[in-house]
Amino acid sequence: MKGVNSLKITVLMDDAVPGNIDLVAQHGASFFLEIEAEKDKMCVLVDVGQSSKALFHNMSRLDIDPESIDILVLTHCHYDHTGALVDLLRASKKKDLPVIAHPTLFRPHFACKPVISYIGVPQGNGPLEIESAGGKLLLSKDPVQLREGVIVLGEIPRKTDFEEPSINAITIEEGRVKKDMLFDDTALAVNVEGHGIVIVTGCSHSGIVNIALRAKDIFPGIPIEGILGGFHLKDVDSEHIEKTVSQLASLKPSWIAAGHCTGFDAMVAFKNYFGDDFTPLHVGKTVTIPKS
Repeated sequence: MKGVNSLKITVLMDDAVPGNIDLVAQHGASFFLEIEAEKDKMCVLVDVGQSSKALFHNMSRLDIDPESIDILVLTHCHYDHTGALVDLLRASKKKDLPVIAHPTLFRPHFACKPVISYIGVPQGNGPLEIESAGGKLLLSKDPVQLREGVIVLGEIPRKTDFEEPSINAITIEEGRVKKDMLFDDTALAVNVEGHGIVIVTGCSHSGIVNIALRAKDIFPGIPIEGILGGFHLKDVDSEHIEKTVSQLASLKPSWIAAGHCTGFDAMVAFKNYFGDDFTPLHVGKTVTIPKS
């Protein structure tokens, strides 16, 4: 599969922000991707954070226009990735803007600790509101190609034996309470010609190693250039972290950039192993491939 010419990723939302900069940090994630091919440019927004006020503030300061967005990808249902959805669609002023996600995105989804609480797609951001705001839902378990070399990975096969979702959550199916395995969790992969696959993930509830393996299966024979996003290792033990670092290292990414829900201990472990090839995420950070 032919790759794209270049990719620029701008972090619009993360849990961290540099000091002395007029940007807002908030628990959540949003990444703006500018993808250039030989004859065209495509802008993809991966997740929208939890607050349109915070998101729009950062977009304005980073000189990113909501009207420039061509496609919106939602990595999973959580409020801190979907909360600004309808407001963002309205601000885009688009008609039938593709919104790509898993078919179970709008299911009932509750955290169980410390008390039961709803943490899914917030009220006012459902299918009818999305359509009326100018969005067009494309809900698929299968991979979705946005253009040649750019693919939403679809439902991630769970291949590893240690990456069960660390979040304790339930859903309701046919009136029964069931453990929620977050099968809606997905990621985006971009093949940059001459460099390799760049994986952009929201929280990696399906397992960051599983996600990387899925990308390798979809782009056979192409190396992983880099992995960026939240890895949701903040609540796991040291053995889980060690296995994650080791197995990702075996896939030989050139760099890793992690933040949001990754957790301090995991970030230290990545830094210790990858050295300068690891960097923490923050609002306003940019990654450009090839490097300018």
